[in-house]
Amino acid sequence: MAMVMVQVSEARDSRVGAFSLISPVFRLLVNVYQKQAPSDYLSICQCLMFLDEPHDVASILEKLLHSEDKDEALLALQIAFDLVENENHGFLMSVRNSLPMPKILPVVAVQASETSTAQRENTAGNLQMTDETDPADAVYAERSFLFIMETNEQSVESWCQSNGAAIYGNAIMHAGTAEDTFYKENLVWLSRATNWAKFSAIAGLGVIHRGHLQQSRSVMAPYLPQGGADGGGSPYSEGGALYALGIIHANHGEGIRQYLRDSLRSTSAEVIQHGACLGLGLASFGTTDEYIYEDIKKVLYTDSAVAGEAAGISLGLLFVGTTTNKASEMLAYAHKTQHEKIIRGLALGTALTVYGREEEADILIEQMTRDRDPIIRCGGMYALAMAYRGTANNKAMRQLLHFAVSDVCDDVKRTAVLALGFILYSDPEQTPRIVSLLSQSYNPHVRYGAALAVGISCAGTGLSEAISLLEPLTSDVVDFVRQGAIVAMAMVMVQVSEASDSRVGEFRHQLDKILPEEIPDEMSTITGAFLASGILEAGGGNVTIRLLSKTKHDKVTAVVGLAIFSQFWYWYPLIYFICLAFSPTAFIGLNYDLKFPKFEFMSLAKPSLFEYPKRTACRCCLR
Repeated sequence: MAMVMVQVSEARDSRVGAFSLISPVFRLLVNVYQKQAPSDYLSICQCLMFLDEPHDVASILEKLLHSEDKDEALLALQIAFDLVENENHGFLMSVRNSLPMPKILPVVAVQASETSTAQRENTAGNLQMTDETDPADAVYAERSFLFIMETNEQSVESWCQSNGAAIYGNAIMHAGTAEDTFYKENLVWLSRATNWAKFSAIAGLGVIHRGHLQQSRSVMAPYLPQGGADGGGSPYSEGGALYALGIIHANHGEGIRQYLRDSLRSTSAEVIQHGACLGLGLASFGTTDEYIYEDIKKVLYTDSAVAGEAAGISLGLLFVGTTTNKASEMLAYAHKTQHEKIIRGLALGTALTVYGREEEADILIEQMTRDRDPIIRCGGMYALAMAYRGTANNKAMRQLLHFAVSDVCDDVKRTAVLALGFILYSDPEQTPRIVSLLSQSYNPHVRYGAALAVGISCAGTGLSEAISLLEPLTSDVVDFVRQGAIVAMAMVMVQVSEASDSRVGEFRHQLDKILPEEIPDEMSTITGAFLASGILEAGGGNVTIRLLSKTKHDKVTAVVGLAIFSQFWYWYPLIYFICLAFSPTAFIGLNYDLKFPKFEFMSLAKPSLFEYPKRTACRCCLR
């Protein structure tokens, strides 16, 4: 029966309309698991999540917590952690709201014979906090690489594209580690950043401190708006700081939403609005909060290109997977505005609203893919990707392949091929075969899309066929194809050692050769090399890119994060969304008090299979 549940969960999630056809199967499974002795509560709660019955899950958790058996309270915690890993935020909020409020107990020393009741109450309090404090976020890494950059007098006199790329690579490399030594040791150099380079540099701190919820305000305090959002500081640093707060609190935003709302409402500076909208969208992921919708809509209707683009994406984050009627309003405004940036933001945001909806999204998809505006057609490709994510749906793939070869716009062709990666990530072995011919296309945009499709669907797998397909593309004659292939190769190779595949070492040496160069014609490739270096060592070398949970349920935040990350083609600050797809590879265990016990393991595998790569300094002479 467990195998049946896993197979069904691979195909659908509870927010898909067509899922009602197989809901009786889950209902049957619940009955079977309940009749077992003892009841399989882990599987029951997974089924109830697919059935969208949070109150029943809350009842089971409450029952386990009030049991006299300590193991049952521990089981409640394990169920909570498993549900959090599935990232169905709306469902998690409903479960949490159905649980009784925890009693706040003083921290006192108690005798072993007196701990039972107190521990159960403390465990209930810990359970209430599970959705807001993911334990995985706090244990990303004890080890991290430092981007060592040899700068000279000239390097602090000017900024170029490679400097910004180094900032992105450094942030990704240290995602979630709170290791910001690079910033502390290069203050003078960083102070010379201007405009959007400053915005991105400050936002990078959010990636580095991602998940450290309690310290977020203090870490970002020097850069946040002072005395109102237009308090006289640099709008780029303030906007970047608000974006950083959203990254830190992504999917755990209750403690920061009001501050971001106040910051958004109290400014008229479009750069600050841009950062606040992105931050607010991340912190309000999937909440469908109507008040936040009104705040973001006001910014959208100012018709500011910079702020409007972020507002469109933010609305998609707010209503992800809801097929809300707000999507039609967003699409209507996309036809009304003359700003391409706003149209692009709204097209992507509209696509996010149909996440996981499959056939329910077909009408909207048809409308977007047949639009005369190529930007909206690109949004239609993303709508297909999000609606049929991880399903390997033949109809969706046929549609994407049709647009990849027949659309008159290169942007649409590129996006259509890239979108295949999202359709196929649950079956990554298929992807190299399906995009093989496309990777050899005469059109460089199609080749770029094929590279990213492989990177997305095969991320973290080290799949030999994927590496073989990408290798020739890393030496493509077109610079942006090389960039895409290098980034995709890093995504495939993340957490793969040289002992597993010797080509990992060869790729690292290839990056070492690229980075010291600074030839204007090669800037796109150098940018890709910096990003690839960061991805290979993401989270201090202790995270991977994972789009599926252990139960084969898609990780919504991770999929959406990669979708927005892929838009860095148009807007580099969106690179930071890749950190939403990072998942720790460490073995994480907690005891009854949610503390880390001491573990000892015996491994018969060669140490080289798991050892960290040799630490290398990225020595980029920035001119």
